[in-house]
Amino acid sequence: MIKLAITDDNPIIREELYHLLLHLCEDYSLDYSIDLYENGDQLLHSKTQYDLIILDIEMDKINGIEVKNNLLSLYQPYIIFLSGYRDKILEAFGQNVLAYIDKNDSDYQSKIKNIFKSYIDKSNIFIDDIPVSLNTVYCLEASSSYTIIHSHTKDYLVRKTLKELENKLDYRFYRIHRSYIINFNYFKSLNHKSITLTNNLSFKITRGKSKAIKEAYFLFVKGK
Repeated sequence: MIKLAITDDNPIIREELYHLLLHLCEDYSLDYSIDLYENGDQLLHSKTQYDLIILDIEMDKINGIEVKNNLLSLYQPYIIFLSGYRDKILEAFGQNVLAYIDKNDSDYQSKIKNIFKSYIDKSNIFIDDIPVSLNTVYCLEASSSYTIIHSHTKDYLVRKTLKELENKLDYRFYRIHRSYIINFNYFKSLNHKSITLTNNLSFKITRGKSKAIKEAYFLFVKGK
């Protein structure tokens, strides 16, 4: 499931963006939830960890940039900033910020639509036109000319090689073996013989591979 949030103190904009995201999720046949917040305090007090947040910058009590910094210290949501003031652009950009959208632009909804589509395309693997969130995938396994994609919900057999799918993956994924790619978000432990994921699934690794995996994981954590 993709978890979305809209945080804006303008109820008209909240409602417009809700319907925009609703239609986009339906178009992509996504399993989704969309929550609405009037201010940053409400969002920060939510226990939900969102995948993508549309976040106003100018709000009472705490502004959107402060909200973003607080959230990124807890987990890794992606952010689309909204603002009516262009002087906040440089301050707004940074880690996990997909875009800065000017509310005053007549086509601001079209821009959000394009950014959302790009985000979905990059954060999912499409299997028979059905998106599978990369967040739920803990490893990929080569099986002859096929690949088995292992996720929380189910396993998918895809008529593509591991190499073909590897080119579609992002920095979270690392090939630990010619037959396996793991998602570093599920990394638990490593020794010179094997690597273990948080679901206690273990993989044997070749001699000397542990150093390369350790270095790659360090870069992954540093870049989060």
